[in-house]
Amino acid sequence: MPYAGCLRIDNNFKLTELAPRPTAAYNVPVAFVGERFICALGGQISSNKATTECEAFDIVKCKWFKIQPLPQPRYSTSAVVMNNMAIYVMPGPGGAQGGNAANIFKLDLVAASKHSKEDVNYLKNMANQKWETITVPDGSFNQAAPSVCIAENAV
Repeated sequence: MPYAGCLRIDNNFKLTELAPRPTAAYNVPVAFVGERFICALGGQISSNKATTECEAFDIVKCKWFKIQPLPQPRYSTSAVVMNNMAIYVMPGPGGAQGGNAANIFKLDLVAASKHSKEDVNYLKNMANQKWETITVPDGSFNQAAPSVCIAENAV
């Protein structure tokens, strides 16, 4: 069942409900950007349907904002942030309409990173940046990637 809630857990394990995600989903790849934004990237919205919708939660303002949708639906996989320069969504299932699951999606954060995270232009640039599709040449990724290793700035 899709869930849209967003919870904060404090040091005493007290739960506080925050603003719900605009797109209720489960099996969602998540990335944490710049120690301020929690990005929910796609996800599954029913047993046979996934979404391309992406939103980021600003933990300072406690508010969700839209970022560009993924090129294809993706769920039950990993998202990785590299040096706050890019988000990568790994290959994984995309549902009946998911297309080639061997692609990696990349969101370049360099344009956004030219601004302070407190600057409204950071949010605008992050929200307007389009995803790039990186094709895995030999199709060696044909399953979900629930965990990803990062070493020396390489995925």
